[in-house]
Amino acid sequence: HVPYREIALYASLKFLSVGLQQLQKIVYLGVKQHAFSEIATTTFRHLHTLSLDWHLQKKMGQVLRIMDRGIASADQVMNYLVLYLLPSIVQAAIVFGIFYVRFNSAELAGVAFLSFVAYVVVTIKITMWRKKFRKATNRHDNRYHDLATDSLINFETVKYFANEEYEIGRFRDTVRQYQKHNIATQASLALLNSAQQLDIQATALIALMISATSILHRTTSTEYEGTTTKIGDFVSVNAYLLQLYAPLSFLGTIYSTVVQAFVDMGNLSDLLVVSPDVK
Repeated sequence: HVPYREIALYASLKFLSVGLQQLQKIVYLGVKQHAFSEIATTTFRHLHTLSLDWHLQKKMGQVLRIMDRGIASADQVMNYLVLYLLPSIVQAAIVFGIFYVRFNSAELAGVAFLSFVAYVVVTIKITMWRKKFRKATNRHDNRYHDLATDSLINFETVKYFANEEYEIGRFRDTVRQYQKHNIATQASLALLNSAQQLDIQATALIALMISATSILHRTTSTEYEGTTTKIGDFVSVNAYLLQLYAPLSFLGTIYSTVVQAFVDMGNLSDLLVVSPDVK
């Protein structure tokens, strides 16, 4: 007997899952756009209210980078926290419940829950350690954009004093510093991803061994005589683990992006708290 109905239901639910995700993005798009527009307008208005003295001393390239990253970071916080983080936590809780109720295995539920906690703790610890690399990267990113913008805006002055090589040398050194800190940021991200994968694979190993042991116990125990042992239970445990870690594998990216966004928003807030000398 070919289970046409069950196969069709499975395919339909998978399609519905993707379709609802796209619908979710459309629903939240209006909220994100409103927040983006409001923050951008507020920042632009604030810059126009600052005194002439501030504008004469400002570094245009740095201000523009802070403004661009700060506005984009507000959009990222809204996107990752609401659209990814909250659904991932709910999905993980459902998987714990399925292991405990459907598979009648407190061991599976416990292993999955402890793994989830360890995953979150490791992610947060390493990401907080990575924060200093991101701040240094931002600082040198601001610096080299500032040098490029100010040098090109004051092109005539550079030419008057034949300072092309001096400007190029300053710019090259700043770009190298930016690349150095950017490499440190990427290397620390690789360490985070490796630690996460170690947790995921260790959990899969333990959970599948528990599942296999349970199936073998049912097969050999006289207590379970007359019952049908389903290898599908083993496959299902593996499938639910994948379902658990599919969003969790994105948790590191979510947390890293959110921390990075808060760093960028911090730079923007420092700009917004500057008050004009003359009102």
